[in-house]
Amino acid sequence: MLTVDLDDLGEALAVFGFEEEAEMFSLWASGGAWRLKGTTAEELAEMLSGPYATVRFVALDPLPELISWGMVGLVSLRRERFVDRLLEESGLEKSEPLAL
Repeated sequence: MLTVDLDDLGEALAVFGFEEEAEMFSLWASGGAWRLKGTTAEELAEMLSGPYATVRFVALDPLPELISWGMVGLVSLRRERFVDRLLEESGLEKSEPLAL
């Protein structure tokens, strides 16, 4: 998983809404060497509640410039809030308490 540094706040998982945005970021950050993988809202919520529950923030469509300028926090939100909104917007329900 790709994480970006939020300075004193720790790391944020970079999440992209469109494949083209992820490709642009991949070209900037790795010269296109990263493999991109699409995921469903449910899979993303499960990952952020399980193996990636240690990530405190999610960065939504981070632009390379924001990272260079140290301003990626402007497009980031707490993981817990992101998961709640993701489940709400997707019409999914928490089947059991998430480890947030």
